[in-house]
Amino acid sequence: MNALQYIDTRLLRPLRPVLRFVFGSGIALLLLGQIITFYPGAEERFYTFTGCLLLAGLVLPGWPYRVVSVLLIAYCIWGAVEGQRRGIKYQSFLEQKGLSRPH
Repeated sequence: MNALQYIDTRLLRPLRPVLRFVFGSGIALLLLGQIITFYPGAEERFYTFTGCLLLAGLVLPGWPYRVVSVLLIAYCIWGAVEGQRRGIKYQSFLEQKGLSRPH
């Protein structure tokens, strides 16, 4: 038994249901993120957290999980960067008006 088979058999096989649940939660949160409305800049933290949950798909066996995981993580990275850009723009708008950002 080589090292990769040992890792898969002894370590990852018992965790597969947990990894599938975490991966499914990441997909559910990603879909929820398309429905709910954020104040500008809040998307950054939300999509970063969701992308971290989707990392579980990289460990699951089978290439479909991995391909979907990579695509969704790329989308989360884009959403986080876009959210940060919107947050910076919103902050500068508030500073021009003399207001403060909600916490």
